[in-house]
Amino acid sequence: MTVVNTAITGFGLGLLLQLARSAMGHAPFVPPLSLPVTLVLLGGIVLILAIVQRRTVGRPDRLVNPFRAVRLLAAAKASLLVGTLFAGFGGGMLLQFGMRSVSPAVEVWQLGAATLGGGIVLAVCGAIAEFLCRVPPAGDDPDPEEDPNHADQPA
Repeated sequence: MTVVNTAITGFGLGLLLQLARSAMGHAPFVPPLSLPVTLVLLGGIVLILAIVQRRTVGRPDRLVNPFRAVRLLAAAKASLLVGTLFAGFGGGMLLQFGMRSVSPAVEVWQLGAATLGGGIVLAVCGAIAEFLCRVPPAGDDPDPEEDPNHADQPA
């Protein structure tokens, strides 16, 4: 529910920013190209760190640093929320671009769509990283009575 609320907030902020600039007679706000690029790079970094962390879990030769794991989980959650905020922001901007009496240039539409896409990528990477940070079940050996596919169980 927090993710949906964050996306709605970003949508409202993007829409209101563009409406305010339009009402004052200013040109539309155009996000720089570095914004979606940065969002995608951050998503990739968080996802790579989560994959590395996940591979160290369960290996007897390596110990998991709990402080690093908690920091990574916080970064994954933050990536999810920031990604949905920027995706909503880009969506609000695109909606207002469509409502203008004079349509902005194609480059403005492209950068708005890139911001929406970059936010989606960051949110998805954050959600996957958050999933990868989950602690696996503690039991090493499956219980033969609970596992119908266990090899010792009669066929």
